[in-house]
Amino acid sequence: MEKYLGKVRSHLVHFQAYEISQIPRSQNSNADALAKLASAYETDLMISVPVEILDKPSILEPEMMEVDSQPPSWMDSIRNFLEGNILVDPREAKKMTRKAARYFLRDETMYRRGFSLHLPKCIQKKMRIMSSGKCMKGSVAITREPALCEFIYQPLELLTPISAPWPFAQWGVDLIRPFLLGKGQTKYVIVAVGYFTKWAEAEALSTITEARVTTFIWTNVVCRFGIPNAIVTDNGKQFDNAKFKDFCHKLGISHLCSSLAHPKANWEVEAFKKIIKRGLKLRLDARKGRWIEELPEVLWSYRTTPRTGETPFTMAFGSEAMVPVEIGMPTERIDYYEHVRNEEELLLNLDLLDEKREVAQLRLTEYQNRITRHYNSVVRPRSFQVGHLVLRKVQKHVNTLEPSWEGSFEVKGIV
Repeated sequence: MEKYLGKVRSHLVHFQAYEISQIPRSQNSNADALAKLASAYETDLMISVPVEILDKPSILEPEMMEVDSQPPSWMDSIRNFLEGNILVDPREAKKMTRKAARYFLRDETMYRRGFSLHLPKCIQKKMRIMSSGKCMKGSVAITREPALCEFIYQPLELLTPISAPWPFAQWGVDLIRPFLLGKGQTKYVIVAVGYFTKWAEAEALSTITEARVTTFIWTNVVCRFGIPNAIVTDNGKQFDNAKFKDFCHKLGISHLCSSLAHPKANWEVEAFKKIIKRGLKLRLDARKGRWIEELPEVLWSYRTTPRTGETPFTMAFGSEAMVPVEIGMPTERIDYYEHVRNEEELLLNLDLLDEKREVAQLRLTEYQNRITRHYNSVVRPRSFQVGHLVLRKVQKHVNTLEPSWEGSFEVKGIV
């Protein structure tokens, strides 16, 4: 009836004037009977009124359907990068280089290099389900049901070697000093924290020379997690010297120093240092000299405690660590352990590791935004104006006894 009504209204525009009036049903019995004739099973009117049954409607206008345009997809930015469209922002370009390393284009189709499946094919409509937050919860059941996994196509070709992204790209390094003299004349701790995964390394030292710092970074960072993109330190003489800078230069590592005005701006490491100190105090009580024996347990506790919604161990390796409490109280993965299935689950966890890291990054960004809003709410903006008296920081010192500031100077103009 809506189509007939639309047809009538389309003809009404050709009239200069028309009037629509309502006729009571009691005065319109003939028209009412004719309207019901088509749906009536048996009626006396069939004898006196000729009836024709049509095979198709008399209105043959095409049916108009509203079609939504394809919404933006998470794959668009990766595809554009693989097609050669370089981002203008160097930081975003470097981030996209690491992200797109596990994808490639073949015959205008984008594939993802995976661990548990052979070259899954990325399809817009179906992959939207996987990227909507349900991937980790439902992908296991979906990919194991042949009828439900039509969005995965496996080309009959050999496996392409994986070009992995750059993990552990930035580390913060600092020293905790001094502790009570411990075993081996140790009284310092050098720590390194990955900025994204929050994974931490720590080692007790008896001296804090440049050579010991370099050895720690080479052994605990480079040899375990690969060469990082950048290392952030304070301006201590153990880091701010020619040998350490040469060590970073040979490995292609950017050495970033925190501001002299804010030596504790390396906030990742500063937060970890507080955790280490608090953990050691809770464990040692009066036996302060045994801190070196307790350091590995404090470090293990930190690695298996959730930070940005996930533990540093999960962010680094893709699965949760087996902790001692699970041995004393057996859990499901201990009681129902199967070697083959365990290997399959580990491969699947590696495929889902990128998603876990992206979710953790969103949580971290949200947390940083809250901290920024709180900090900015108590900031009192100050700026130099013409006529103000100011001090100027001395850039070059002849000796350490000279003052750090000189002046005062009057501001004559703002450039």
